[in-house]
Order: sequence, then structure tokens, then C-alpha cells
Amino acid sequence: MTSTLRLDRVSQIIVNSQQRVLPFERCSLSLDHRGKLRLKAVSGRTSLPYGDTKVKELSELIGWLSDKAEVLHFRQHERGAEGDLPDMVAAYCTATGYRGLLAFPLRDDDGRVGLLLYESADPESFSLAHTEIIQILGGQATVALRHAISYRELPMIGLLEFLVRGKRALLRTSRNRRTGFAAGAIAGALFLACCPLPMRLTGEATVGAQHIVTLAAPVDGNITTVFAREGQHVEAGQVIASMNDLQWRTDLAAAEARFHNAMLTMQADLARGAAQAGADRAQVEYLRAEADRARDRIQSAQLRSPITGVVMTPSIENAAGKHLAAGDSFAEVLDLSAAVVDIAIPQANVSQLRSGEGAVIKLDSYPQRLWRGRVGLVSAQAQAGDGERTFAARVPLPNPDAVLRAGMTGQAKVWVGYRPAGYVLLRRPALWIWQTLWNWFGW
Repeated sequence: MTSTLRLDRVSQIIVNSQQRVLPFERCSLSLDHRGKLRLKAVSGRTSLPYGDTKVKELSELIGWLSDKAEVLHFRQHERGAEGDLPDMVAAYCTATGYRGLLAFPLRDDDGRVGLLLYESADPESFSLAHTEIIQILGGQATVALRHAISYRELPMIGLLEFLVRGKRALLRTSRNRRTGFAAGAIAGALFLACCPLPMRLTGEATVGAQHIVTLAAPVDGNITTVFAREGQHVEAGQVIASMNDLQWRTDLAAAEARFHNAMLTMQADLARGAAQAGADRAQVEYLRAEADRARDRIQSAQLRSPITGVVMTPSIENAAGKHLAAGDSFAEVLDLSAAVVDIAIPQANVSQLRSGEGAVIKLDSYPQRLWRGRVGLVSAQAQAGDGERTFAARVPLPNPDAVLRAGMTGQAKVWVGYRPAGYVLLRRPALWIWQTLWNWFGW
């Protein structure tokens, strides 16, 4: 029982070796897991198939026994139960045909280790002498199980066991096969060290916020006509709405009339050679500028889109009649001619990233389409992600068909050049091993 530290092997020895000295049909071992018992091994079985009816019935009984701390001995005779059997035990005995059950808890100074359950078709199978033998065997089983559990919890013990088994299997093979394995290992090492492979950094891609231009009223006035609607594509310079310009046209007519009168006066004074002609010229220039300002005011009554894009203002078509003060926002136009995609690169890989590297982006909204671009810049500050900090590699992309919209997500790969195959394939596990060893032994 104590000849091995492998938990599975110890469990099989415990449930199968006791039948030489104890009269039972079946013995099962359960181990403690966070205060509950879990079935580990059953005599005569090398595995516990999931969904097996007998295993399920036994697991339910063991779950009921999880709260019991003492040795329990149940008997069910043909004529009825000796004493009062709990409903769970009575139902189990009826379903399985076992009439005698003995549950022996396994405990030591550190707490409960598990439970041994002996089952027999004879309700009188377990005598006082048998109970004493079970106590002796249970003590040995407790020690063996505690050692095996402690051994299993050692760091990297699974890897060491795998290497030992591999070494033993290799030594049992023929010399020719060992030579072949050695040649294969050398070829693999040469491949990992000398064969270059393309290295790509992967990360989640998100289409960033795009350029939005706000169209504001240049002067006070009322909206008379709206020529666009929400979601409509507009060109740069296209009229979106017009403001009431009747008063401005009246002001323009008056300014032009004053300008023409001043021109006539200046020409008359020049013809007579009057000294007033110089002052008349200054007055003409002033009135000319005033008329130009009146024309500009009329032009500003036409609210035009400054860029090519899509109108984003909700219900803009219902804005006719609305009064706007100078500087009030009237509409927002989204520039879809270009987009920026942020690729979240984990901080462990950011040292490999450089501006100008090629990137391939696939968005969930268009799974059959790829976008290609180059990293414009790498963000200077990390962002908190799902358990890992990331840096954003920003990739500008043309968007002539306006399909890239802010908030779209997908996956992206950034090509960072060729590296040895070993570096590409083993870099992540090597970094994990190095970090683990440093946590254990580093200064």
C-alpha cells in the first residue's frame, strides 16, 4: 500500500487488496474534497464511467455519508431491518441487493482524508474481529493516502512523472529505435533553431471613434427648409438646410442702393474737380464693404456640409421653423471616408511591435472580408483588459464604401517579421516557465 506515491495506484491497492482478509463483495474509496466526499475507486473496476447507474447510486449514498463522522454499520435482514435504517440506506440496499454496509471514515491529525465503504450481501458479514482489522487497515490507508495527496501537490510533479515514464519506455526500446529517436530529436532541434517562420501578434480589433463635424448657425435666424434627413449621405458643400433670409436681402438691397448713390456723388464731384471727391471715395469703399457683408450673410443662410459624410442628427427633417441663435448646433456629419482600428496587443508582446508593421483585420460584422493596413502608432499608455493589460496598435484604413463604423469588433494579426521556429512556437510557454521559476527562486 505504501510502495507507491501515485494516488490512483494507491487507491486501487486499497480497494482491491483487502478482500483477502475481509468478507465483502465490494469496497469503495471516497476522498474528501472541500468538505464533501467524492468517489475515487471501486474494487473490481479500473475506471468509473460517467452515467453508470451503479456508480450514480453509490455516489448518492456517499454524498449522504459526507456529513457522518463516526463508523456506521447497517444491516438489513430478509424479514426487515435490524433497528431503524435511514431511508437513503434502506432504498440503496433494496436497489443493489447488499444487506450489510460498513462505513469507516479515514482521519488523521490534519483532518478527514476520505471514507472506506464495505458492502456485502450477508448482513452479518462484519464481526467485531473484522471491525478491528478494518481499523488497522484504515490507519495504514490513511497514511498512504495522505502521503500520495501531498506528493501530488508538489510543483510540476506531473511533468517529472511524465519524463521518468518516458525515460523508462525509451530504455526498453531497441538500440536502432533509440538511434532513430536521437536523430529525430536533432532534426527537431535544428528546425526550431534554424528554420524561420513568420511571427504574428494577435489581438482584438475595435473600430475607433470617427471624425464628426458639427454644423452651427453663423447668425441668428429661423430654419425655413431642410434638405437632408438622418442617415443621408451628403457631399462637401451640399446644402443641408436654409435659414430665413428675407431681412438680410432687404438689408442687401438698401446697402446696394446706398453704394450706387455714393458712386454717383463721387463721379459728380470728380467731374467738377471738387475737393470733396476724396471723402466721397472713402465713403464708396465703406459702402462697398457693407454690401459685400450683406451678400456673405445671405450666403451663410445656406447651411452647407463642410465634409463628405453621413448626417447623424436624429429627426433633422423636422427642424423646419426652429429658431437658432448664432453658434447654436444644427447638425452633425460623420466622416466615413477613413477609419482607425485599434488592435489590443498584450503587454507581453508589445516589445515586438513597431510602427509601420503590416496588419490584417477581420471584423465580426463582415466575416468574409479582410482589411489590410499598417500600424500608424502604438499607444504610449496601457489599457486594462480582461485580466491582462494591453497596448493599442492603431491602424488607419480607407473607408470609401462607408462600411466601417465606430464600435465594430473583430480579430486582427500584426506581422512583425520572421523569427526562428523555436522562438515563434515556444515563446509563450518559455515565458510562462521563466516567470514561474522567477516567482519561486528570483530575487
